[in-house]
Amino acid sequence: MKDFLYKKGILVSAIRYPTVPKNKERVRISLNSNHTEEQINFLINTLTEAMNE
Repeated sequence: MKDFLYKKGILVSAIRYPTVPKNKERVRISLNSNHTEEQINFLINTLTEAMNE
């Protein structure tokens, strides 16, 4: 997922074993007050697209 999001222009951090249990990988997303509603909607839509692949 990290690579998919990166190709779409979204930078996230991958959280992998041993930080989390095996097969429970995560991505860390950092939002702040400078992100626009349009950017947040793009993130949501892109995450949805990534999960459907």
